[in-house]
Amino acid sequence: MPASQLLITPTDGATRYLLFDVTPHEQLNKQRRALMFYLDLALKLERTLVLPRARLRRPQAGGARAECEYVQWSELFNITTLRTLHPVVELEAFLAIGGPIDQLYVLKAQGCLPTSGSTLRFNGVDGVRVSESLCESTAQYNFNRLQALGQRAIGFSESTDQMLQARAAALRPYVRFVQSTYDAAAQFVERAFGGEPFIAVHWRRTDFLLVRRSQKGVLQSAAALVAHVQRVQRATRIRNVYLATDSEDPAELDEVHRALQPVRYVQGEDAGDSRARVEVANIEIAICGAASHFLGTKTSSYTLAILEERAAVFGHADATAQEMDDLPVGTPAASPNGAPPPTSPALAIARHGTYLLFDATPQEQLNQQRRALMFYLDLAMRLERTLVLPRARLLRRAPRGSVGVDSEGAEYVRWGELFDLPLLQRLHPVVELEDFLVSHGTIDALVDLSHVRSPLSLLCFSLCRPVQADGGWRAVCYGAPTSERKKG
Repeated sequence: MPASQLLITPTDGATRYLLFDVTPHEQLNKQRRALMFYLDLALKLERTLVLPRARLRRPQAGGARAECEYVQWSELFNITTLRTLHPVVELEAFLAIGGPIDQLYVLKAQGCLPTSGSTLRFNGVDGVRVSESLCESTAQYNFNRLQALGQRAIGFSESTDQMLQARAAALRPYVRFVQSTYDAAAQFVERAFGGEPFIAVHWRRTDFLLVRRSQKGVLQSAAALVAHVQRVQRATRIRNVYLATDSEDPAELDEVHRALQPVRYVQGEDAGDSRARVEVANIEIAICGAASHFLGTKTSSYTLAILEERAAVFGHADATAQEMDDLPVGTPAASPNGAPPPTSPALAIARHGTYLLFDATPQEQLNQQRRALMFYLDLAMRLERTLVLPRARLLRRAPRGSVGVDSEGAEYVRWGELFDLPLLQRLHPVVELEDFLVSHGTIDALVDLSHVRSPLSLLCFSLCRPVQADGGWRAVCYGAPTSERKKG
């Protein structure tokens, strides 16, 4: 490819460059975090950032040393978005103009020998011209010295640098996947969940079973994983689950699947190819990023990538994600039959199948109707009955020359059109009147309050006792009946 097609930013003498490469063993997510470190440095030094090729490790059988495959950064990540923050070029473009790396800092002191006027291997490319190489493991942190350098191109190799999370949060929105990754994730989520909310889980196993076995809270058994998920299900009432895991244990996978029925991303026939595996891993990051709630594995760079994705790309609040740790004392044991135990008071009350209905007098304004709702919400909580929400009554002004409001010409709307029902349902089970009438239709006992003159505290006491004493009434209603209600 001609250099003119590769280069995006100017290449005259005024353009200065910063190159970097990571140690060969770093996984892709750590390569991206290293990129953010050097992007931050390039911003401060006002140098164009040269993007190394992404290094994809290809595991070998029998524990042999992994081979590496290289792809251009733009094949996996969106450099158009990155360029809206800072000028970048790919390594091939920089090499195409024939310019050397004027000063290369090798950040791995062991076995390093300074050179002058040589060719070296850089980012898997042999024969890269380097005017001078120095063995300095902390050169990347000496900002004042780097700022004073006049060389056109400076570079760093054998880096293990990772951007601190606080600074990464500002850069991460610009370091995102190519659009095809998000498209594939969105299509999968739509097919799997049809627009319904879901909980995503990253459950790291394989090598962590050995290298993290002594670290508190990192390893989660199948039973602990199920308990964590069911705990979130009870709190959020979200049933759908997506599972991203490297587990290869059929027994523990079967235990998780029997309890949670999670959905998983099905890999294609070329899943053994390193490029295909990386693309699947990126799609799964995007799927977990889109989830309503996320549970991850402590100390995992993959979980960290998902957490960053959720905040920077999908805009989720921090409270919608946690890293799994030791379960809190008192957490119910995992339910193996696919349904979390009904320990939530709201869920337990909803299962009773008993209801409390109410209606305010016709002349009450909306704010007074809301205060009446709070009175009967408190009563429903005491009686452990699902509260049926009446339609909100929107009053119209009385005709000119009249006093008050026109209650006969009121407009009715569902309560959920004006108020946040999901938030209310987290406290206590509620249903709209229309839904109750469709499902049940009959009010077993209607208490007319239009003639009662006692204070509300006495009213509550007098009404609670007979209702609590008679368990045979499934639906009880309190209200001042209108002619319309009597017809019902």
